[in-house]
Amino acid sequence: MVPLATGFRIALIGLIATPLALPIPLPSAAGSGGRREVAPAVRIHRDGRTTGPLPTGMVLVPDGSFRMGTTLRCVADLAKAAPEVAIDRLLAMTPEHEAAVSSLLLDADEASNELFRRYLNDRQLAPPRELLDLTWNHRERGKRVDGLLPAAERLPATGISGDEAAACARWFGKRLPTEIEWEYAARRGRPAEGFYPWGVGWSAWSADRCACAQSSMKGRSAPAPLLARTFPADCAFDGIYDLSGNVAEWTSSAFSSFPGFDRSAAAEALGEKRPLDLNFDSQAATIRGGSFWGNQATNSLVFRFGAPREARFEAVGFRCALSAVAGLDVLRAAVQTLTPSLGRQTSEFDLSDRAIAAETIHPVDSQRRPLRARHIAFARVRNCGTIGSAKLRRDSVDSPRLIGLVSLSEPAIAPALAAGDYAVRFKARGEPKQPRLMARDRVDRQGRVATETTDPSVVPPTDRDVLLFIDARGIAVGCTAVAAADEPAIASLIEVAACDRGQTARFATSLATGSSMRELRLEFDLRFRDGAFAVTE
Repeated sequence: MVPLATGFRIALIGLIATPLALPIPLPSAAGSGGRREVAPAVRIHRDGRTTGPLPTGMVLVPDGSFRMGTTLRCVADLAKAAPEVAIDRLLAMTPEHEAAVSSLLLDADEASNELFRRYLNDRQLAPPRELLDLTWNHRERGKRVDGLLPAAERLPATGISGDEAAACARWFGKRLPTEIEWEYAARRGRPAEGFYPWGVGWSAWSADRCACAQSSMKGRSAPAPLLARTFPADCAFDGIYDLSGNVAEWTSSAFSSFPGFDRSAAAEALGEKRPLDLNFDSQAATIRGGSFWGNQATNSLVFRFGAPREARFEAVGFRCALSAVAGLDVLRAAVQTLTPSLGRQTSEFDLSDRAIAAETIHPVDSQRRPLRARHIAFARVRNCGTIGSAKLRRDSVDSPRLIGLVSLSEPAIAPALAAGDYAVRFKARGEPKQPRLMARDRVDRQGRVATETTDPSVVPPTDRDVLLFIDARGIAVGCTAVAAADEPAIASLIEVAACDRGQTARFATSLATGSSMRELRLEFDLRFRDGAFAVTE
């Protein structure tokens, strides 16, 4: 934890620079006379495309490429204009280079204290003592009182560590943006030297157009965060606010040098004789954007710095992002969860558009405030690593073959699976030569079974094809029947239907088996409680 006064000092010398604040409650569709429930944003990815509305408070940033960072010449000019910021910090913005970005969704506003408090309440977590000490307190009759005043609920969340920001984003079905995504969204549609949302070049700097140290101090004894959109000029091309000021924002990217960065060449070009100290650290996270403690340099759209993910600062918060492809983010996270048990086999998962199927639900309350998100998602492997479906069937009787992964935010009823991430293996009908596979057996990375129990009640049937669900420990915890047939290739599909005992999510996908004409088509069902997901039309 960084003490409050230290946090001030760090920000002033340019180590903190970024804004943030979560969606402000919007007017109800029922008007000022009352509130009504708002339908959740249900997004479905099937047959290679995503359909459904954007989650409340998010905007679409189309894919594209741009020139990221800036040049040594521009850094030299800024060093003269803002000598209070160490040139070592400014050099982290170089060299300028080409970067490409896929379509994404980004919160229009920074995450608020109210949103982070809702996350803590939903998870039944107490506010961290460090957060209370740094920002979540106020004075009453000269004494400190822990907690937020009502007026502070709508302010940008600050004092949040990078780890906490990432966990909060996941709880609401989102994630932190990468550094490239952040800068692309901030600078898209602007000239090459559009260092501020409202103008080009360093000379365009205006302390009256964003929440910086000068503007946020008006009427106060010290700089402080302001309500989202206080400065309308601080707005990106796609309608994203407070990127240049208010609070700095955590990203998911490591704080590393840009491609082509040469420390010696940079020092020579700028006439620096001393060794440069840029503090690049692959274990640290990159923080982007300007803050209410910032200035001309640190509140530019190209300034960057790094900090340990467990650190917290008075002027750093976060903004949530989401991949434009529904389910892609939770599947990427599932791959990381399963890596300890699968090792290099996780590289076999195919996360391309046609290989995944998902339904994601982003609910809001009657005041349009986000609630915990729900999802069900599947991704197949690129190929089965064998020639022909007949051989795949023979081999999988003894060594169930990895065919994909499933990520669930809600527990399944049949098979009985807790919410979580699972590797999915195909076992063809037939009696295995080795000891019979038990639901609590350990499955190694090659699909072989190391028997740990002989409980006959959980033995997969041998008279039909089944899928086995393997948890992050490598333990088979459930199985379900699967329909398998040689057919032309299809993209992965999902369909949720109501049934007598809840809901059934049916998945269909095809696996490459070395045949140029036909693939192995698999169809399987997962059953959930009624209302867990949205019925597809």
